[in-house]
Amino acid sequence: MNESLKEKLLDCSRKIAVNIYDKRITIDNEVSWVYKTKSIFSRHPRFSYLDDGFYNGESGMAWFFLYASSCFEESRYFDLADKIIRDNTKRFLYEYERNIDKESFERYKLTIQCSGYSYPLCLLNLMDHADALYPDKGIWDETVAHAFLEWLDRNVYRDLSTDLLSGLAGCITVLLNIYERKKNPRFLELARRCADNLLEGAKEKEDFVYWLPDITSKDKSINYSISSFAYGTTGIAFALAQMYAVTRQEKYLQYSIKALNCKHERLFTGDIPADIKYMSEEEFQFSWCNGRTGELWGRVFVNYFSNEILNKNLKFEKEGFIQNGLGNSFPIMYGDAGNLEILKLLAIASKDDTLDRKADEHLEKNIDAFRATGKFNFGEGNSLMGYLGLFDGEAGIGYQMLRFALWEKIPSLLAMESPMLNIKPLHIKL
Repeated sequence: MNESLKEKLLDCSRKIAVNIYDKRITIDNEVSWVYKTKSIFSRHPRFSYLDDGFYNGESGMAWFFLYASSCFEESRYFDLADKIIRDNTKRFLYEYERNIDKESFERYKLTIQCSGYSYPLCLLNLMDHADALYPDKGIWDETVAHAFLEWLDRNVYRDLSTDLLSGLAGCITVLLNIYERKKNPRFLELARRCADNLLEGAKEKEDFVYWLPDITSKDKSINYSISSFAYGTTGIAFALAQMYAVTRQEKYLQYSIKALNCKHERLFTGDIPADIKYMSEEEFQFSWCNGRTGELWGRVFVNYFSNEILNKNLKFEKEGFIQNGLGNSFPIMYGDAGNLEILKLLAIASKDDTLDRKADEHLEKNIDAFRATGKFNFGEGNSLMGYLGLFDGEAGIGYQMLRFALWEKIPSLLAMESPMLNIKPLHIKL
C-alpha cells in the first residue's frame, strides 16, 4: 500500500472518530448515543439509543475508540472508552452480586448470549485489549474477571447457540485469546467445555458434520445447517481449529475438517446457497457474515491452523468475487469494509499482488467518494439500524480504515484476533 492511500485511510478514520465523539450524549454521568431509525412494526421514523452490546452498542464504540486513541494519541478517546468499559462492567457486577445466589441469576442468561461478540463476554474481551494497549492504566480487574468466569461457569452449558457471532464458537475464540495472554487455566477449561459442547451437539452425516441453529432443538422442521462464517459451520470450524492449535487434541481438528466439508460442493458456483436464499439483498449473498465470501475465509484460516490443505480443489474466482462481492455497500458486517479484508488476506495467502492492488483501488474509490460527499453507502440491509455502530455503521468503517492502514498493528475484528497479533502468515494453494 502506498503512503498516499495510507494517509487517506487514517484521515478518514480520524474524521469518523471526531464525528462519533461529538455525537455522544451524557446524562447523569452516563454516556451513550442517540440515532434515528425506523420502527420494525410501523416503519415510522423514531429515535433510539445504543445498548450495552458489542455488535452495534456502546461496547463496540469503546473498541473503536480504544484503537483510535492508540493510533491518534488522543487521550479523550481513551477516556471515553475507559468510561464505557468501567460503567458497563459495573452494571454487570451489580447484577452478579445481587443475583449470584439466586435461581434468577441462572435465568439472566436467557436475555444475553455466551459469545465474545455478545454482551457480557465482550466486556471481558474489551478489558483484555485495553490492558494490552494500556498496561499501566489498571483496566484489567481480577475481581471483574472472576465474576465473568463464575457467570460463564454457570451458564455456558445453557447456551443454545453454536455460532461465532452469538454462541459457543465465539466464546472459544475470546477465552483462548485471554488464556494466551493471562495463562489462567480456567479460561482454557471453559473454552474446552464450550468446544466439547459443540462436539456433543454436532450432527454427523457421511464425511461432514453440521449443527442445527439450536443444538438442543427437538423441532424436526429445523433440518438444515447454515454454512456461513458468522452464523454457521465455517465459523465453528474456525473456533475448533483454534482449540486444536492450543490443545493439540486431534478430535478438535477432525471436527473442524468435517465442518468445512459441509456443503462445500456448492461453494463458488453461480447458485445461491440454500440457507441464504431468503435474503433478497445481493449484499448479503456475498458478505463475509452470511455469504460465500466468509465460507472461503474460514477455510483460509483453518488451513493455517491445521497446517495442511483441507480442500485440494478449493478455487477462488477472483474476478467473480470482485464483480459480485464488492460495491453493494460498505459496512463491516455485510459490505466492502469486511470483504476487502478477506481480499487482502487472500492476497497474502496466495502471494497474488493483483488481489492486493484490487483491494487498494476499491478502498481508494470509496474514500474519495466519502471525502466528496461525507457519506458511505450503507445499502438496503441497514434500513432499520442506526449508522453509528461497529458492525453496521461508521464506527466499524473507521476501525477498518485503521486496520487497512496499520495492518501489523491493528487486530482483525472479523476473526476476533488476539491483541497479541499472533496469527502467522497464511499458506494455501489456490
